[in-house]
Amino acid sequence: MSSNPSDANFGPHVGDISYANALDSTIPIENNPYIAKILNIIFGKIIYFIKLIFHLFFQRKFILHRLTGLSYLLQYFFAFYLYFKNYDSFKSSFLIWSLPLTGLLQATTAIYTFTFLSRTKRDAGYYSDRGTLSYPFIVENSFFASLLLFQWLYYSNKFYPFLTSSIIIDNLFVFLPYIPRQLWPKTSFRDSLYNSNKTKTDKNKKFFFIVTYITKWFYVWAKHYI
Repeated sequence: MSSNPSDANFGPHVGDISYANALDSTIPIENNPYIAKILNIIFGKIIYFIKLIFHLFFQRKFILHRLTGLSYLLQYFFAFYLYFKNYDSFKSSFLIWSLPLTGLLQATTAIYTFTFLSRTKRDAGYYSDRGTLSYPFIVENSFFASLLLFQWLYYSNKFYPFLTSSIIIDNLFVFLPYIPRQLWPKTSFRDSLYNSNKTKTDKNKKFFFIVTYITKWFYVWAKHYI
């Protein structure tokens, strides 16, 4: 997504069109210019949002990656809603396997989509407001996406009885994801701070430093506790 959706050519110009004029003439907007102004702003924002959605997800370039990402986001929001609305429905829904599977597909499409990214870049580039992602980081994400798929299935009421029905299957399912880890690239938190003066603004650097160390300590806690 190389272009900026907030570009002047992309955003709506409320002053160009009076959206209020398209409404039913029985609405007394002429007597209150503030209502007309507010309606113009609201309709302008709606049109901007529609254009933004099209710009992000329906352009021909990288279309497969865009549509997979849209599918993931829709499932994610639906899962979030269902989790708090009706947990029993959530844990027995298709989202238990479709959401992490879509995440893995999204990571896989990224591998074949963003092949033009640097393969030698030391800094992974995530959360950077000046730099770009590195290709090894893109590839590495597919490992963690597959790991999440394993974990979702393992803790699912649908799949857990089968996976624990045999000690062999159970152990393979628990330890198998970590055995081929060496086949994936590895990006470190330490390297992500490399050359920060050039790849990040001062404000972004502070944010990145905090987020990186929170994530790092979470990984340490998760590996030893969860």
